[in-house]
Amino acid sequence: KKDSPDLVAHLEPHNPSKNVYSICFELHRIAPDVLTTVIGTVAGNLTNDDFVKRCQSTKLLGRLFGSRGSSIAVRFRPCFRDWLRRHADADENIRQIMVKSLVN
Repeated sequence: KKDSPDLVAHLEPHNPSKNVYSICFELHRIAPDVLTTVIGTVAGNLTNDDFVKRCQSTKLLGRLFGSRGSSIAVRFRPCFRDWLRRHADADENIRQIMVKSLVN
């Protein structure tokens, strides 16, 4: 059986940026107030020219905003609106991430 991409990301010490995004999500579940300054920084990457950063930020914010019981979308309304604008991203992959985030 092949490992899922998320599991592989957790096991890849040579890919620290994936690990950072995973840690941010876990912190949100345990101590959401810790991420107060992080959310704005992550949202700032939504328009980054670097596709990987834009992709990771879109995925993380989608997970955070859609997390059961999360109030991040309300507390960080401007970041939530910035995230919603990714539905019109120039890259089809980002738009697909948005659809998946909104459907789940």
